[in-house]
Amino acid sequence: REGEREREKERERERESERGEATRREIEREKERDTVRAREKETEQERERKSYAEREQDRTRLEQLQQQIVQLQDNLECCKRSRDALSAHALGARERETGKEGELESGREREYKGKRA
Repeated sequence: REGEREREKERERERESERGEATRREIEREKERDTVRAREKETEQERERKSYAEREQDRTRLEQLQQQIVQLQDNLECCKRSRDALSAHALGARERETGKEGELESGREREYKGKRA
């Protein structure tokens, strides 16, 4: 009987030891899962930071391009006004020349007519 109680106590200690080992392994697995989750979370946060930084760069570049467009439109309008002013000036000069030629022709015609008359 005494031997049987000893064997029973020994089996109880072994079961207790196995439960402790199982608990220890479960704790280790949980720590590993926590570590993996933490790494995944860090990776996701890093991706979000990069994505945010890229969006900010895109936004800044877009603003710069919009400013350049406005400047180019202003330059285009200025060029158009300059072209129009030069065209008007050139047209005026041609009209003045044509008017002088007309006057000269009229004078020649008058001379010719005067000689004929």
